[in-house]
Amino acid sequence: MNVKLPVLKFFILVGVPVCFHLACVDIPSEGHVPPDYQAEVRIVYADPFLSTATIRMASGPEFMTYEDLPSGAYATATTTYMTIPAGNKKLFIKDVDPDTASIALNADLHGTLIVFPRPDSTVSRFLFVGERYSFATGGITDTTRVRFMNAVARAATDTADLTIDVKMIAMVDTLLVTTTPVSGLAFSALSDYIFVPSGETVSFYLTVGGTSTTVSDTLPITGASNTDVTFIAHDSLSAGKVQFWKLDND
Repeated sequence: MNVKLPVLKFFILVGVPVCFHLACVDIPSEGHVPPDYQAEVRIVYADPFLSTATIRMASGPEFMTYEDLPSGAYATATTTYMTIPAGNKKLFIKDVDPDTASIALNADLHGTLIVFPRPDSTVSRFLFVGERYSFATGGITDTTRVRFMNAVARAATDTADLTIDVKMIAMVDTLLVTTTPVSGLAFSALSDYIFVPSGETVSFYLTVGGTSTTVSDTLPITGASNTDVTFIAHDSLSAGKVQFWKLDND
């Protein structure tokens, strides 16, 4: 004897409560709205071959709409940190760059976007350097943390970017001692922090990587509490000595 069982059909409508055994579940008709992640960014213009520069920026994932960021002259920085939506970006210098560069702005990071000189297509134009989380305080107690960035432009006659060594002069007992806390810092590279205790004074200068050839003046700095500093070595040796640009990481 064949017994045919009834076929049960269920229809689920999006956005309509569905009940199973008297328990109801709301099925949303729209997706989850993502958080509004932001980054806090200042811009440093470190290309000596551009008197002024304007960055054009597009956000992912479509990268369809470009907007102008504040323009700036060489060896200047935007006076305040601006708020920019976090995520992947495509950037280029307006009326200068034939192609774009890609960077990522991490959520809740407070940092600096550096515009580098680019003598050829193998050198990245932009780097975003995070300094601290936007909700945190930088630095550590009774210490100044110092780091260096190599943004020294390649001269037209050069075939390779300049690497630099960072020399530090400090008083040890009654003697002045010179050490090399940073060796072979490549173009567009950022060094680790060097720690200067509060109240102690040291001096820095730069040499061509692996040599004793001095390429900058001497830069003294006295340690203080909760202070983070980035020194950008910039300009071109064809213009004379490399310059130091002091950025306090607010």
